[in-house]
Amino acid sequence: MMVLSENNREFEDLKMDFDAWNVDLDTLSAYHTTGFRISVEGSPTHPLGVSPSHFPAGLSAVEQARLIRCGMKAIKNAATSTRTSKASDEVFDEAAS
Repeated sequence: MMVLSENNREFEDLKMDFDAWNVDLDTLSAYHTTGFRISVEGSPTHPLGVSPSHFPAGLSAVEQARLIRCGMKAIKNAATSTRTSKASDEVFDEAAS
């Protein structure tokens, strides 16, 4: 992210971790460490709608798009890993029976 320095003439390149997400599958939302939030409607792997909110100040349109894309990826990965672990548990339970 590019931000103007105090004298408004020099730029500083601030590193943002686009992969720093906390996902809550109960609310179908992901929260970035900057305070940005993205919520989905429908399935977390194939959403019907996406609602981003609380973009950090000073982000370019490209950075905003990247933040949305990374948030969607975090939600999808969390949903997929939850399904995989549940399926593994079911297979294990059936084998133990």
